[in-house]
Amino acid sequence: MPAWFDSMIGEWRGPSRLFLGPEAEFACESTLVAEPTGMGKFLQVRYTWSHEGAPHEGVLLGVVASSGNASAGWADSWHQSGSVLHLKGAFDGTEFSVTGSYNVGEGPDWGWRIALAPSGGRGLRMTMTNIEPGGEEYPAVIAEYERAGK
Repeated sequence: MPAWFDSMIGEWRGPSRLFLGPEAEFACESTLVAEPTGMGKFLQVRYTWSHEGAPHEGVLLGVVASSGNASAGWADSWHQSGSVLHLKGAFDGTEFSVTGSYNVGEGPDWGWRIALAPSGGRGLRMTMTNIEPGGEEYPAVIAEYERAGK
């Protein structure tokens, strides 16, 4: 596991924003717990958030190969509660970024990217981005965390 992952280990909390189009933004408080699993080979990230008063939670299980290639499985109680989304990407030394695709019914699949990166020196930022088939990107979630209890 990269040394940067070690700096993520622990409990975090902060504001999260959910975007449901250009005019629909919902804010809530969010918590995140990052911990090693699988004998230290994987990073498990569990988070909580809410939308319109209803609690939700998600989990990301990620790994980085020695080549820098990254992969993850993601599930969230609101975004896609029926299956685990498989994502692939890279770790560039500071940002863990993985992308997968999901079916929207008729038409081509859409993309979904999740990125974890340091923020503001001692914080952690988690972003989720919706990607149209043509490549246009839209923010879906932006969460800014600080260490819990600080």
